[in-house]
Amino acid sequence: MLNEYTSYIVTYEHLHKLMTESQNPMNGRPMNGRPMHEWVYLSIMGEYLICPDEYLENPRIQKAYAMNDEPMLRKILESEY
Repeated sequence: MLNEYTSYIVTYEHLHKLMTESQNPMNGRPMNGRPMHEWVYLSIMGEYLICPDEYLENPRIQKAYAMNDEPMLRKILESEY
């Protein structure tokens, strides 16, 4: 992919894109049926300045994480926090 002479800087947006490649770009729903990657979850929680431990207390966040549903997680965070 990258040759030895290439310098490459990974931005948060690029990392986020790499971690969510498994999602269908048409509707944001998961294609592989796996839970959300932890880095994606942490980056979304960081965007909203919410402690990642909310996962333990909020069943709606748990459901969005398990379904790998990024738009649903964002809507929950926008409406509740």
